[in-house]
Amino acid sequence: MAKKFTDKYVDGLKPNDVRYEVWDSSGLGLRVTPRGKKSWITMYKLHGVRNRRMTHGRYPTMTLAEARKAHITTMDEVGQGLDPAGKIVRQRIRDRQSATVREFVDTFIEDYAKPNKKSWAEDQRMLLKDVVPLIGDMKVKDVEKKEITHILNHVRLRKNLHKRDGKPGTERKTAVNRLFSTIRKMFNWAVSEDIIKSSPCAGIKPPYKETRRDRVLSETEIQVFWQGVDSARLEPCTKLILKLLLVTAQRVGEITSMQWSHVDMKEGHWTIPGAIAKNGNEHMVPLSTLAVSLLQDAQALPNDGDWIFPSPRGNTHYSVMAIGQAIRKNRDSFTIDHFTPHDLRRTAASHIAGLRVAPHVISKILNHTDRSVTAIYNRYMYIDEKQEALDKWGAKLEGIVAVTANP
Repeated sequence: MAKKFTDKYVDGLKPNDVRYEVWDSSGLGLRVTPRGKKSWITMYKLHGVRNRRMTHGRYPTMTLAEARKAHITTMDEVGQGLDPAGKIVRQRIRDRQSATVREFVDTFIEDYAKPNKKSWAEDQRMLLKDVVPLIGDMKVKDVEKKEITHILNHVRLRKNLHKRDGKPGTERKTAVNRLFSTIRKMFNWAVSEDIIKSSPCAGIKPPYKETRRDRVLSETEIQVFWQGVDSARLEPCTKLILKLLLVTAQRVGEITSMQWSHVDMKEGHWTIPGAIAKNGNEHMVPLSTLAVSLLQDAQALPNDGDWIFPSPRGNTHYSVMAIGQAIRKNRDSFTIDHFTPHDLRRTAASHIAGLRVAPHVISKILNHTDRSVTAIYNRYMYIDEKQEALDKWGAKLEGIVAVTANP
């Protein structure tokens, strides 16, 4: 039931794992995102037929009193047969059509990437690094296929990407393909928003055909990896993150964004909220003795916040990119063939399978989405089975790395 908003009520609204809306008795609404951002909205029917949504501004930049005035103005215009939201959309389209690529990159990140992609920061990094310097001053509507090809060729030839025997290595191919995918998404979004008529990426194939990665570290390589982590010139948080990737078999982004409020050290489990999990489903990870030991090491580090692995650059957590870069910069310390953070997750899953753990239990550990009819009806979480499997893997892993610790 709608209630009359007060400043105290609005200020006290807390974020949930999913976006939600609350409504004032006057019809004024407030949208709250999982990140805690609050936006004033009005919902109305255009000519009594279809719902339209008008966003006025963000709280607290726009106060409750100002939002009430904006809501009243909007409803007055609707009463006159006007479409306030449509007017703003049309103006935005005109503005975007005349916008430069540099300006549109900001719009794409704010209006599409941030609300829809957990990896928006990586999209922003690629676009600012590889697109804006080359075509940033061009109008979005004037970009053609030749500009896209020029950007991709420029990245292909950049010398600081990994090469082997003078030929593009896996990292180079992946970097170029991910850049193209992001550029294509940006221009496809521009088409969907009626900013341009067609995408300049249409008809361009991904620059490289990628081979499916199947890198799994052997027991000997795991020994070398563990020793390399200990000896490499890495930040303590980075060392713990790399080890937890192998111990828990979870995704690097889920580990870097761990919070103490999500971990129950006494009960030995870690709950990954749906807002952080890749598939959007809350996921409970049982913690083996080895995992708990690593988290105890994290507790001993200087840290007075909720992030288990706080970023040295501000009030946030370690970035995913920092972990990949740490591996690349310390190749000499590992003295094994190149591996990625995701290879460590794959390695854990493969060795767990070698312990004769059932595939469906491994899938639950990895938090893979199962869209089969059986999965729709089977809501059992396999907590005990996951605990047993990860305990077995933790014990096996302790035995593997002990060979290195005690030669």
